[in-house]
Amino acid sequence: MYYLVILFFMLAMVILVLALRRYIRRKRLVLMGVNEESDVTLQMPSQVLMSRIDDEVSARQLYNRPDMTAAKLAEALDLSENSLTNTIYATYDQTVAQYLDDKRIQRACRMLNEHPYMKPEDLYAAVGFDSLKTFQLIFTLKTGMTPDQYRQRQAQTKTQLINNIH
Repeated sequence: MYYLVILFFMLAMVILVLALRRYIRRKRLVLMGVNEESDVTLQMPSQVLMSRIDDEVSARQLYNRPDMTAAKLAEALDLSENSLTNTIYATYDQTVAQYLDDKRIQRACRMLNEHPYMKPEDLYAAVGFDSLKTFQLIFTLKTGMTPDQYRQRQAQTKTQLINNIH
């Protein structure tokens, strides 16, 4: 008898959690201007959905986790994995992994601009890469220069701007 009470309680908790997730999803849809509860991607143009994805990924820094996958990102954004991958591919002609790498490199560039003395050894984990070698390789592929070269070029650009003012 005791086990049935526990089982019933656990079932009630699962139902409550599912109802709460549905309520939160419905509130998000209302905030986005979607009236029905059906699949968001059927009602949102690709550009609007991609804008929402970009905003959420940047605001919540979802790219910061080295273990982030398409499935985890879709879950975090409350989208189907298929909708997420199709939208990113249709907009940027990239996979989710490539998209996340772009976000990581953009963040790395901002951090190098804000903290010019930051070393790549300190930077790679802060932007979501799991190894220094991978970070340096992808940074070089995306920007055409190593993180150190990027930092030097930014310093030269700042010096030139200061010199042009005087």
